[in-house]
Amino acid sequence: MKITEVDFDLDLDAAAKVPLAPQGPRTPGLHASDIYGGLARKLDPKRFTSDGPNKIVMGIGLAWEQWLERTLIGMGEAVARPPEQCVMLGKTPCYYSPDLLCVNGHVRIGEMKTTSKSSKHGIEGPKSDIYHAQTMLYCFWEGLEDARFYVLNLRGDYKSKKKGAEKGIDDLPEFHVYNVSYSARELQENHETHFQFAKREGLIQV
Repeated sequence: MKITEVDFDLDLDAAAKVPLAPQGPRTPGLHASDIYGGLARKLDPKRFTSDGPNKIVMGIGLAWEQWLERTLIGMGEAVARPPEQCVMLGKTPCYYSPDLLCVNGHVRIGEMKTTSKSSKHGIEGPKSDIYHAQTMLYCFWEGLEDARFYVLNLRGDYKSKKKGAEKGIDDLPEFHVYNVSYSARELQENHETHFQFAKREGLIQV
């Protein structure tokens, strides 16, 4: 895996040029999130509870996605939200929905993330494993090896928590963009891990 941070300035007026695209209802059945989310809960139940993510943070994330998508398009970025896709896992259809498809000279899966974790380590380390597990599945199914992450760190790098930090300092949000390239081996191993988990849990029929 190769991760490269990208310099990226947002045009705060660009979204005004782009209408908000309506999103269709979620198709009933098995979704990729049931698989990679289920495995994450199995491996780290304290962090990934069965209660799901914080609803407030999730709401902020959904609003951020809608605004950011319109902003990127308004800035002339060649991105689009693809329709929901379906892949057969054994005899079971599995639905998945990448946030974006980026085609700015290089086709990539695009993912927009909102997180309360520190920006200190970017999208490296165990706290970002679920990002990569999800996106590697999408890449594998789409026959791609590259992705771009648009990450909003709601509390920046936790400046107020650092030793010797000034009193009253704010943990302001930070926005970071990363290009990631996965190896064919990483993609294959990630897919096999999730396929076997889904099989063991009875999520799919083979």
